[in-house]
Amino acid sequence: MKLKINYEKDIIIRVLMIILFCSFTVLSTYTWGRYLMLGCLAFIFILDASQQHFMYKITISRFVLTVAFFAFYALISSLWATDAADAISKARTLFELLLMIFVVEHYYREHKDPLAELFLVIKWSSFIVVIYSFLFYGMETLIAIAAAEERMENEYANINTIGMLAAVGVVIQLEELIRKKRWSWSAAFCIPSVFLLALTQSRKALLIFLIGFFMVFFLHNTVDKELKKKVVKICFATLVAVGFVYLLLSLPVFEGTMIRMKTMLASFTGVGLVDSSTILRHQLTAIGWQQFIKTPVLGVGIGNPHHLALMHLRRDAYLHNNFIELLAGGGLVGFAIYYSMYAYLFVTFWRQRKNKNVYFTLCFTIMTILFFMDYGWVSYYSKINYMYLLLYFLEAEALKKGSFDATSGSVVSL
Repeated sequence: MKLKINYEKDIIIRVLMIILFCSFTVLSTYTWGRYLMLGCLAFIFILDASQQHFMYKITISRFVLTVAFFAFYALISSLWATDAADAISKARTLFELLLMIFVVEHYYREHKDPLAELFLVIKWSSFIVVIYSFLFYGMETLIAIAAAEERMENEYANINTIGMLAAVGVVIQLEELIRKKRWSWSAAFCIPSVFLLALTQSRKALLIFLIGFFMVFFLHNTVDKELKKKVVKICFATLVAVGFVYLLLSLPVFEGTMIRMKTMLASFTGVGLVDSSTILRHQLTAIGWQQFIKTPVLGVGIGNPHHLALMHLRRDAYLHNNFIELLAGGGLVGFAIYYSMYAYLFVTFWRQRKNKNVYFTLCFTIMTILFFMDYGWVSYYSKINYMYLLLYFLEAEALKKGSFDATSGSVVSL
């Protein structure tokens, strides 16, 4: 009876987590979205505590501690910030995220298979947001956009955010298919996800999809001890994969995205036309770097770099680059506090690579891609970003404690 009750509570928490995750995108433009987040967290806390007979163990993990330091630094940066209110606002957001991390991490630490559960939440949240987008925009409108090879407009959320979430959901599903080597009915949701990804014309989303697909494919098929036996199979599968991707990107619906990809490449090679969006991003990066040179240690205050864009370009916008945003706003101190998380994660994944478990490939793939995607978006106050970070930290902890059986996912002590 106790197991059944706990199982039912786990199902309720799973639903609450999906609602919470979806709200990060669907309600991103609504200020009352934070109240839904707090409500979900309150229910998760109560259900989690009841499973533990209200003997709630307070543990301060490395992840929680680092985010706490970062939030305090954001608050303290208001003392020298260009606009103290901006720094305080970002600090408040970070403290809210700290609460979220504390509650959610505690639950998953006690879960029997936290990685599988969290991946399930992210995947289905992605699919649900995709379906919501179809309902919100209307199928006829989306078909018309596809026929005209135009780009979706920002409505209920930023289309880059929608596209990136759709891409992550597809990568998770594809990795599951490659790993298990059998079809799953949930894979059918990849079709509308890829279609929507194309309509967003998001370069970041396309890169997440393409790089993610090839990374999970190669990491699952290039095991050293089996490499010699699989050379022919790998070469053939690679040709099939490349051919499939080529045909997919040749579809008219991807025409707009490929044009935007070419303009992005032109900005690096100097050959071809560069669109206004890419030019603006380079200008913002240059402005942020110049400010970092002037104030390298403490920056101009967390959340304040948008004043630089307003002053130099007369555009009130963040710098579209998380690395530069933190260097300009938080200086080396703020940058070091935030990216110390990634430094720890990459070092741990490298050191524990021989203790690979069933989730290692997918975690490493998503972590690597989204880390480099920081070049094109500001993620340090993104709710979704901290859920991904939680995923990486849970995997790092699992790798250090032991390994998972490759077929069942159950823990096997080393």
